[in-house]
Amino acid sequence: MWTTCGILRLEAQICSKLCFGGSESVTRGGGWAVGGVYSPNRYRGHVLYVIAALVIVLGLLLLGITLQRTLRKAARLKSTAARAQADIADRRGLIRARVAALGVALAQRRRIGSEQQVAGVAAQAEGRHR
Repeated sequence: MWTTCGILRLEAQICSKLCFGGSESVTRGGGWAVGGVYSPNRYRGHVLYVIAALVIVLGLLLLGITLQRTLRKAARLKSTAARAQADIADRRGLIRARVAALGVALAQRRRIGSEQQVAGVAAQAEGRHR
């Protein structure tokens, strides 16, 4: 069964192997001999640095993932806005064409109406009814 002290000793041994190549001597009970005094917390500060470095790396990784998603959604929004702008421009062009066609139709109607008035005046002058 693992105790808290045993886990701390194991952490210290692992940190020693990883960080310092295991150059420190280990006492028979698994504790660290520093000047003949048992010191189980000697590498605890190093473990905290490793944990802090892992937290920073995880934070940067999450930041990168979030930034990538945000940029992807911003690009999607930009393309959607461009498509909407093109659609609005097309509709505006169609409305302008309809207004122009309506203007032409009204001009023809006015011209036909004025021609009929001229024909009516001429018919009245000749004494004919239309």
